[in-house]
Amino acid sequence: MLVPFSSSVGSLPGPSATSGVATPRGWRREASPGPIPGAGTYTAALPPELKTIPVKGVDSYVSEYRSKSLRLVFDFGAYGSSGVEECRQHPSTCSMTTITVDGTRAGRVAFYADDPDGGLPYRVDYTILIGPPPKPPLQRISLVIWAECATARDRALTDRIVRTIHILPDR
Repeated sequence: MLVPFSSSVGSLPGPSATSGVATPRGWRREASPGPIPGAGTYTAALPPELKTIPVKGVDSYVSEYRSKSLRLVFDFGAYGSSGVEECRQHPSTCSMTTITVDGTRAGRVAFYADDPDGGLPYRVDYTILIGPPPKPPLQRISLVIWAECATARDRALTDRIVRTIHILPDR
């Protein structure tokens, strides 16, 4: 659940000195809205056409970015959920794979879902597990990124964006 709020997400200009992940020319590097004790934080590079939408997560740190053809949401916390179930509802277009993000494997779920309201039909969700599994009853921290895209080309852009993520462990 997303709730509007007035402060914006922090930005890091250009390539970060602390990042081992390159920022493509002309893109900006955004920092997560906050750190999670024991898990750290992250940064991601975004193309200039994606504008920051002020949001606040109820039980996690949420960032949202939009252009005419792409909506991208980062959900950083213990309760992020992937699009696996929704993907399974569209078996003819459902693809479940992994990609490498900052040296770790991330789950990637992609599918096409017609939106009767004229929304963006190409969907892709990524799940990056952060740090070691905690002892119960604590939940595992994850960074879940989900995107709604106008075209398959926009969906490919989300892969490029996600590959720029840099995880900064808690110190």
